Amino acid sequence: MSTMENTDAETSNVQNHSSRWAFTGSSGPHIVLLSICCSPLVFTCAVFYNAYLGVLTWYNIFLHFYDEKTFLHRVTLCPLLIFIFPPALLLAVLVISVYTAVKQISWDIYRWKYDVCDLERGAYAKLCLKIGLQQCCPYETVIMQTDEFDNVETTKENTSLQPSPQHS
Repeated sequence: MSTMENTDAETSNVQNHSSRWAFTGSSGPHIVLLSICCSPLVFTCAVFYNAYLGVLTWYNIFLHFYDEKTFLHRVTLCPLLIFIFPPALLLAVLVISVYTAVKQISWDIYRWKYDVCDLERGAYAKLCLKIGLQQCCPYETVIMQTDEFDNVETTKENTSLQPSPQHS
């Protein structure tokens, strides 16, 4: 099973299980208590993970302006990026980490596991997309439109494997 299929299966599993408010082994107040107890650990892990991705994002943006833009950008924007880096990174890391720690509190164990595994929530990809510097994202992002995905499927179905002509 591919990674995309695993993610789809996990998402549907989360959606199926999180819609119930039953007291079972996998959902109930004991899961809420577990998620509240794990909040400090999730916050700590999210801080380190978000700081790492934040530094990578900032470094990629800095290199973009330093290497690919004009001398004027190098003289004006790069020092500004260096000056703004510490407070901006601290603010971004704290906001994303607090959001992650609060968001993972759940009634359902499947939803909780899904939320705990997503420490960054795609915030840096959204930031790079918002400022128009997708190439500065710290990880590879793939955005597939529904119609593009359908075209890929129909293209696969319509192509037949034909032997290529042999050149003598």
